[in-house]
Amino acid sequence: MARLIFQNVPTSTGGVASGNISTGAGSPFGAGGEFAGKVAEIQAEIAKKPKGYYDPILDALGKVDTSVQAMEIALGMRPHEYESETISMWNKAYGDARSRANKERYKAQLDAERIKVRNEQLKLYADALTIRLNNGQLVSPPFFQNSIIQRQAGVITDEQFLQTYKILWDNGTIHQKIIVEKPIPVVIASTTPEPEPTPEPEPTPEPEPTPSTPAITTSATSYLPLAVVGIVIVVILLFLRRRA
Repeated sequence: MARLIFQNVPTSTGGVASGNISTGAGSPFGAGGEFAGKVAEIQAEIAKKPKGYYDPILDALGKVDTSVQAMEIALGMRPHEYESETISMWNKAYGDARSRANKERYKAQLDAERIKVRNEQLKLYADALTIRLNNGQLVSPPFFQNSIIQRQAGVITDEQFLQTYKILWDNGTIHQKIIVEKPIPVVIASTTPEPEPTPEPEPTPEPEPTPSTPAITTSATSYLPLAVVGIVIVVILLFLRRRA
């Protein structure tokens, strides 16, 4: 699917636009899409510059390349090594000029445009480095925070900021964040057989309780009727005897 990748493209509102968008059929950024007009405006602006001018500075992972090697290339490039449509225009005017005054005027315009383009590229590196420093991807000493503040306030240039960063990177004061991984424990099998566990003695069963014989209680009132009957019989026998 077709994609459009761009960075810091000027817009009609006075800002800049960056993105990585799909421009294929069905995409809101493609032909007939909701934002097709805005994309056409960006593409027209991109076409004014040489190929790659608005391309993001990316590394192999698709992120802005803030490696020291890439930064050194940018710092090492002189203004006359940069190219753009405006630079080509002033270069041609300078070459075609006949009078010394015009040549000097066009040369000044040419040099100024080259410096401008170079500064724009250095700003991309300085912006990307500041983001990585602020989010902890790069570890820096507390005093380097002053350089970040001075750069944002315009006290130092992007080039000075990058030069300071490079010195601190080279001596190890600034470095990548170190991630310490916990070692994975390795279990080594023992060659000595483990002793068999001693079986625990079976618990002795508790004796069942012997049922107790219920006590027989005798009530004195249960013999009273028999005693009364016995006395009556004795009295009757004595009475009969006397009569005899």
